[in-house]
Amino acid sequence: MGKVKSYSVRSLILGVFVLLQACGQDGAEIAQKTQLVADVNGSEITVHQLNFAMSREKGSLNVDNQSLANKVLESLINQELIVSEAEGAEIEHDPSVLMALEFGKRQVLVEAYIDRALQAVAPPTDKEVETYFKAHPKIFNERKVFAYSELVVSDDDAKLVDDALKGKKLEDLTLEELRELLNDRNIKFIQLHKMTGAEQLTPEMIELFFSPTLQFDVLFKSPENNHFYQVHTALAESIELKNAKPIIKGYLYQEKKRQALDSLVKKLRERADISYFGDFNQLNHAESKM
Repeated sequence: MGKVKSYSVRSLILGVFVLLQACGQDGAEIAQKTQLVADVNGSEITVHQLNFAMSREKGSLNVDNQSLANKVLESLINQELIVSEAEGAEIEHDPSVLMALEFGKRQVLVEAYIDRALQAVAPPTDKEVETYFKAHPKIFNERKVFAYSELVVSDDDAKLVDDALKGKKLEDLTLEELRELLNDRNIKFIQLHKMTGAEQLTPEMIELFFSPTLQFDVLFKSPENNHFYQVHTALAESIELKNAKPIIKGYLYQEKKRQALDSLVKKLRERADISYFGDFNQLNHAESKM
């Protein structure tokens, strides 16, 4: 095992802070002033640190909001005091602290690299947005808002549920009667009441809820798991393309970035020499097939 590097807590924290600041600017203009905003036992807190901390607080570098600035500055002062105490207690010698700080620094580097690597990903075109809109009518043109009840039973209790419903037609039962059947057999369940737009449903639920055979207030079960549903109302509330466009554009852009990241990681793994050891030795065979 190599020698553990003897970083101080302060130097590691400041290293992570600088990296965070570099990858968190998001193109916004940060004040170039270097004047101090506070001094804590000889340790300086600059306007750069305040600007950055405020951007993390509300996603903006606007320091005109004096109330927020005061709050964030007090937080930075508290942080500085605790860091000083940590140094005094020689926490930097704790291997778990060093590992956590090193992990945080590596994570910042990863995120900064990914941000730069994905800058070349082009946002979706209007045609791509329109194509997606037309391909998903149930969440746009034909969108509905459903009021429904859902009763969820663990898949581990599937056989117990089957036994409880043996000889009974689910559509003939009320939700209360189903609850009683499950309670009588000590089968645990969770019951939910929701008002949800179609866009928030899973693809499987969309198919069930938009089925032409759907009857209101009649119990039915998902064919995929032990989820029982009872739809009470379905109100038509369509979304026009002009209103859906920014939502679709954002979603498709994130999908493009996700695909680009998957492709990047795949190429990196193909070029890398990766070996597994110990309990993970069996993964060497799987890696060779990737």
